[in-house]
Amino acid sequence: QADSDGDRVGDACELPAGTDPLDSSSFLGLLSIVPDAGLGVVVRWSSVTGKSYRVEGVSVPGTGEWALVEGSVTSTPPANACTDTTASASWMYRVGVE
Repeated sequence: QADSDGDRVGDACELPAGTDPLDSSSFLGLLSIVPDAGLGVVVRWSSVTGKSYRVEGVSVPGTGEWALVEGSVTSTPPANACTDTTASASWMYRVGVE
């Protein structure tokens, strides 16, 4: 799959995400995953205007099923965040466009 800007995100994936396939700094991706004492884990990702996102997590990468953490998250560019109140520090996350 073509990756015109070399950001390791294919052009075909950038178009539905609303990111620019010719700009290596424009891609849908996680920015940080930070434990928040007593509240859970805060997941931050890059976002663009006019998109809605879902965040999924898994406790055992490769062996567990991805679970919805939060869905229908309206974009607040340049970044969005949600708090997973059920996670442990070992969870893995992914974000996608709805």
